[in-house]
Amino acid sequence: MNSTASRALSLAFAGLAATTALVSGIAAPAGAATTAEGAHQSCWVNVDTGETRCFDAALDPLQQIESDTGLPVVAVPTGAAARNAAAPAASAAPAASYILAVVYDGLSYSGASNTYFTSSAGICSGLSYGYASLGAWNDRIQSVDSYNGCTTTLYWDANYGGAAYGPVGSSTNVGNMRSNASSLRIG
Repeated sequence: MNSTASRALSLAFAGLAATTALVSGIAAPAGAATTAEGAHQSCWVNVDTGETRCFDAALDPLQQIESDTGLPVVAVPTGAAARNAAAPAASAAPAASYILAVVYDGLSYSGASNTYFTSSAGICSGLSYGYASLGAWNDRIQSVDSYNGCTTTLYWDANYGGAAYGPVGSSTNVGNMRSNASSLRIG
């Protein structure tokens, strides 16, 4: 099978898996969604559809999402004050890409990133998004930044097993979990 047909099949499978998982209320593991082609690639994952795109890590991921989707990005950092700010921001931009979390392969939010977002204004209110396997991001995360009232939990093993780090709004250094996370939940 040529690489174009293989990629199309992988993306079709990821979309089917995402649709199946969304019916159950938890986002699907998106193996294709986390396949950065090398260390100089950042990616984004639309948790609603399973769609992913990768781009040069030197580009700003939030600007890239806005450019690729044509929708404004809402990214209010998670924290006590941010939770209050997230509600007005959500109502101000009904058709938007709401950032859930960004994971980085460098300390202090540096290096390549994988950004998870939704178009649901409900964001993390009663919803959680799980990735039982991180694919190309396995054992790669060193820092995490959560947005719009969401928190992120990293797990040592696939399928949410082993030691956990979080839930956390933001962390410039995920400590012993650094370069050891194999699954994550955002909620």
